Amino acid sequence: MPHYFFDLTDNKTVHDFKGKQLANIQLARQHAIGIAQELIRTKSTLLREPISDWSITVKDGKFQKLFSVPISDAAASG
Repeated sequence: MPHYFFDLTDNKTVHDFKGKQLANIQLARQHAIGIAQELIRTKSTLLREPISDWSITVKDGKFQKLFSVPISDAAASG
């Protein structure tokens, strides 16, 4: 099963070193959106910056960037 990592990114990066095994990239996107929506509910800032300025950057098992989910977009879809 593929392994994905979910970094928080802005002009800084909070790395996800644990990651998560998911069956496919569509589930990885859904997981990233879920993380973003949870952050919106529980945090107003991260490292003294508005949480809405951050993104979830999804990387594969080789730490190659696959896509990003802006947290502000997740707010609109949730």
